[in-house]
Amino acid sequence: MDGVWDVPPYAYPDWLQERWQQAERNGGLSDRLVLLRQHLRYIDTRTGGRPSLGKVPAGEVTEEALRRHGLDVVARNDQSLSVIARPWQPAWLPDAETIPPAQEAFRIAPRRPEPPPVPGDPFLSRLQLPAYKTAGQRTAIRSTLTAPDGAALQIILSTGSGKSLCAHLPAAMDRSGLTLVVVPTVGLALDQEKALQHWVDHPEDVWGPHPYAYQGGSSEAVRLTNEMIRERIRTGEQRILFTSPEAVLTSLAPALTDAARSGLLRRLVIDESHIVSQWGEEFRPSFQDLAGFRRALLEQAPQPFTTILLSATISKSTLETLKAFFEGPGPFETMAATALRPEPSYWMHCCQDGEEQKIRVLEAINHLPRPLILYVLTREDTKHWSALLREAGYRRLAAFSGETSTGDRNRIVEQWRCRELDMVVATSAFGMGVDLPEVRSVVHACYPESLDRYYQEVGRSGRDGYASLALMLYTKKDYEIAQSMASRTYIGVEKGLSRWERMFHTSERLGEGLHAVSLEVAPEAGMSSRKNEYWNLRTLTLMHRAGLIELRGLYRPEAPTEGLEDDESEDEEHVVEQARRVVRVLHPQHLDREIWEASMSRLREQLYEEAQASCRAMEDAIKSDRCLADYLADYYALPGIGRPSRACGGCSACRKQGRTPYVQPVPWGRVPWRLSLESLADAEVPSWLTDGPKVLGVTYRRGDNKGRRKLIDVVFKLARRGFRQVVAPPDFFHELASDGRPIPLLFSEHEYDPPEWMNAPTLVLFELDTVIPSACLTGPPWPRILIFPEDAPDPRFSDRLLRHTLEYRSLDHLHLSLT
Repeated sequence: MDGVWDVPPYAYPDWLQERWQQAERNGGLSDRLVLLRQHLRYIDTRTGGRPSLGKVPAGEVTEEALRRHGLDVVARNDQSLSVIARPWQPAWLPDAETIPPAQEAFRIAPRRPEPPPVPGDPFLSRLQLPAYKTAGQRTAIRSTLTAPDGAALQIILSTGSGKSLCAHLPAAMDRSGLTLVVVPTVGLALDQEKALQHWVDHPEDVWGPHPYAYQGGSSEAVRLTNEMIRERIRTGEQRILFTSPEAVLTSLAPALTDAARSGLLRRLVIDESHIVSQWGEEFRPSFQDLAGFRRALLEQAPQPFTTILLSATISKSTLETLKAFFEGPGPFETMAATALRPEPSYWMHCCQDGEEQKIRVLEAINHLPRPLILYVLTREDTKHWSALLREAGYRRLAAFSGETSTGDRNRIVEQWRCRELDMVVATSAFGMGVDLPEVRSVVHACYPESLDRYYQEVGRSGRDGYASLALMLYTKKDYEIAQSMASRTYIGVEKGLSRWERMFHTSERLGEGLHAVSLEVAPEAGMSSRKNEYWNLRTLTLMHRAGLIELRGLYRPEAPTEGLEDDESEDEEHVVEQARRVVRVLHPQHLDREIWEASMSRLREQLYEEAQASCRAMEDAIKSDRCLADYLADYYALPGIGRPSRACGGCSACRKQGRTPYVQPVPWGRVPWRLSLESLADAEVPSWLTDGPKVLGVTYRRGDNKGRRKLIDVVFKLARRGFRQVVAPPDFFHELASDGRPIPLLFSEHEYDPPEWMNAPTLVLFELDTVIPSACLTGPPWPRILIFPEDAPDPRFSDRLLRHTLEYRSLDHLHLSLT
């Protein structure tokens, strides 16, 4: 096309401008038309006035093609046609005739409110951060930094709440040893590395003067870089490293094992932890293998490291799976401060048959804003729809399924991230590790078999906090397929036991109940070796959950070396083929058919019920007159934690009731641990602080400048002895920061509200003439020191001073006892 395509001048988002420029170079006719429409609708929805004019070359496009993409010709000359974009309001889509479905997505309307920053703890100054992004982020950081040795902590924070700080900050505070951060793809590892390099003025002073991402590649430069990273892991110089699970289980494994033995592995952080529990198209065996490898590393470590699991959305069944994999040797706890996604508006239509579905889906794709993901059920569906769309004139698209090779996956994800693609036709395998913020549309040409799958896929859109659209176009046949998928059997008793018998009888015995089993045994007729290995791994995983065995990671009879090619380090198939699995047999009758059947049948029945419940939740959400957020909040409710805050960008029920998009406040969450002075071996706290009453008063004299210096000295000393939580006015923390001494691990509060404090020894400073709340005087099960003027009144008795009703010491006495 040599003619001039033109969009009106306007302040478009950079990403939209970039897509238009790329489409002018390599887009098909339909790619250009749909992006032209998106530019015009962006202006129209923001100005609300006369429709904007775009231009297309005369003779290069027919008026019929323009109409298919919602464009009308309003003027013409020999060189060009002037067009406007009309709203898309199909009569077949419920509510669309009164509310244009994509209106807010075209306008890129803000949906996720930016909460005010939360005052930061003193140690945040190490990263030049004055405040936390959200209250949930503050709770997550405190939970991370106070996690006991060997503990596993699942952190659930809403998208955009800043959960990455849970990996970055501990590594900045720990000057020796490694924080290993496992992310779904090498692309995300590189993104995290870039984020660190642009976050602070001198990242080399914070995390070390070296690369932070371990990547694949066969070039000499990459090989040399990776070799140096492995050496720094062994010496403790590598403070933080982002990598894929496949790399952890292959070329990084020897160095990580050495670091664990030396006590240099401080933390294992697993991002997108819910992947561990997933099956089907999105099954990533390496994520489940991480649990066994972690156990092997913990056995090598002189002091157990902590494990941090990060996710934005976790269901009850997923949390139970994660606990089964990651509990021990310390406790497994959960910290949640999450809300439902407010960005998507939800639209659904049941088509009479496949032909109507084809017509409706193509119509939607011709009208909806980009980037767009079209979700289908099978690999064959991705091929079918991709062919239809290419036939319709689209070129900036790719197909993605569980059968897509690793090389093609990496290429597609990179093109998607670089905005070389505007559309991906995908199964549920596309999503994890693919974090493109500006996705505006998600279309389902299928019926998801679970509410969880649907919500995860819809959640690919609007991650920048702006409005997006989720459209589901399904048939009765799609519904029946979903029912069948929800009823799937994970593995039958006959086949499962047969697989285990062959793996066990051909295993290498390692002693102490340990066996190295091969995944290559028991091939089934007509099944590829890769699928056979995956089914063997599924068998082991289910046996682990059933309590018959314990997964203990990878094993190679020859000691693993760095001889593995780094360019294969992210290949899931390579990981399965190259390694056997080490398992510990837990049940002495693991080969007995009755024992095996009883243990596995219970688990299979539980998994079946969970799948059915999620399928029913999907059906109820579609048919009910209640807000979709109600069903999502119920589905993601966690025992002992509660439901996520409700939010909805628009659903059928809300439209019928005239309710506009809404967002409820996000909860703060609670630190799950109880911190105690007894947990600190070197606390050196005077016995009268711990053996006496739980609330102790300390008095100071008004106008005593020397006393102020003593007070600051007391706070530093008590912080090192376990009183990590300090409640004081903001100005006091500025004094601490300007003192010149290194800030200890000190958590600060500014409100005198005990229910919002951590379960930890606490120091509370009341400035002159501050009203002391009675709630601060109620004895907690951990020490609390109240520091107040010696003439402060008791809030409970109008005629008494607080020092007359509360056991107390003077500030001088406390300072002397800590010297």
